[in-house]
Amino acid sequence: MLDSFWSAWARLHPSSRQAAQHAYQQGLAPLGFEPVIWRPGPDSGLPGPAPLALVTAPPAGPAGSRCWALLTALSDPVRDFYRDHAYRRFMGPGYRPVVAGWPALCPWQPELAAAHLLRPLSDSLKPGSGRAGTAVAALGGLSPSGHALGEIGHLAVAAGLASPEPYVRIAAAEVWVKACRDGRLDPQLAARAIVTGVTGGAFKLNRVADGLQHASHDPVAAQRIVPTVFATADDLIPAKPSDLHLLLGLAARAGTPATVPAAITRLAAEPNRSQLVTAARRLTVSPGGR
Repeated sequence: MLDSFWSAWARLHPSSRQAAQHAYQQGLAPLGFEPVIWRPGPDSGLPGPAPLALVTAPPAGPAGSRCWALLTALSDPVRDFYRDHAYRRFMGPGYRPVVAGWPALCPWQPELAAAHLLRPLSDSLKPGSGRAGTAVAALGGLSPSGHALGEIGHLAVAAGLASPEPYVRIAAAEVWVKACRDGRLDPQLAARAIVTGVTGGAFKLNRVADGLQHASHDPVAAQRIVPTVFATADDLIPAKPSDLHLLLGLAARAGTPATVPAAITRLAAEPNRSQLVTAARRLTVSPGGR
């Protein structure tokens, strides 16, 4: 089928067939991404710390689609974040529909779309309702079914859960619920995203826990919360970030049967009555801890 398509193209316009076919193949090439945490200077006027996506495996070859090359130009996410910030200020209200349209540019590369959607979501981590509408538009781009969320997609959802604006957290919770229902959410990747944001200073756990609390009212979504929280234990318990007890308490209330990680068991055995230790003890005696 594809061969016949390119043969027909060559008959109609032979001089452009090779470039068009290369651009097509370039767009299908696998991309690699790595999350990074950017920490701006005190006088930058930009939000931070901010989770961003670095492209580690761009399509090979200098030839091909210039539009595709521009879309994958994420080798310096900090530079791009500065430029995008200026662009957002210039566009004003017109920036929101631009963000909403990004997934349509590469629907077959959902991680690439998520890498672009992550920028307005990171921008919204700074309090201010003016950024919230764009963040909700970005979360809408993560909702379509058909593709599993990758590492960057999970980081983008987690950034929404960590928003200081309640209705952004609710929108992120809705994405979590939908992704759980259609099997696109991976608790291990979700846990990694939360750990990346929290240990990097970009996420506050009280906001993440509140966002997940909204999602926990759906039974399917609640089932994914417990393994997600458990998968964060080895990294977050030694670090003891603020409000970690809220995350453990949420898992205890979900009550999904699961084996409690050793890190939580050790925490529960500590001889004090702190909120964190009390939450760990609830997990070891709840239905999820038996």
